[in-house]
Amino acid sequence: MELVLKEPQDTYSKTQLEIMFAAEIIMGQKGIENTSHRDIINLAGQRNTSAISYHFGGVEGIVTALLDIRMAVLNAERLRLLNLLLKKENYNDMDLIAVYIDPLYRKVFGVDEGWSNYIYFLHNLITSSRESLMSFIANKKYSGAAASIERLFAERNGFAYDEMYRTRIVSNSSFFISSMTFRKRDLEAMKNTKKDSLIPSNDDFLKFIKETALFILTKKDHT
Repeated sequence: MELVLKEPQDTYSKTQLEIMFAAEIIMGQKGIENTSHRDIINLAGQRNTSAISYHFGGVEGIVTALLDIRMAVLNAERLRLLNLLLKKENYNDMDLIAVYIDPLYRKVFGVDEGWSNYIYFLHNLITSSRESLMSFIANKKYSGAAASIERLFAERNGFAYDEMYRTRIVSNSSFFISSMTFRKRDLEAMKNTKKDSLIPSNDDFLKFIKETALFILTKKDHT
């Protein structure tokens, strides 16, 4: 059965999207806790600072809206790739980790400028010290296809899908989101300075994060 999804942006007005994408930029630059309503409104070109409260109820409402539209796209692509993979008679854990990581990687380092700030926003979200923001990461609403993949990793490698295994998932998410964030910053710095750099190639970097993520999710503990 072919997956058909409504474009998530269609559920938001032009004004709401302008505010959301401005917030994504500012939150990525300053951190979510350090972002003010005025910062967002100024970048969005809005006149009224009450627009955020009116449309979203506050900054956390914008975080929810951003995750709604971003994760809908990523989950749909992961689900598409997962369905294709599961049709194969044989696949390995590296094939599965590609389904897990590639959709985000392609958005972060691809040609779609509309996604250029998302990884910075996401990184600041996972490193936030505010408990209410941290709760977004564990929300099943946003896990979608990723949770299905994580369960498959647990089952294939003889792990119970319990709280202990979910600590691996959190560690893994922190690892590859942080790694992508630092690489993107390095690439942008290199572009701005126009100097040669020792930054790994795309292929080498992608291989590194996939192999490390696979190690985190599948390594057996020995006592």
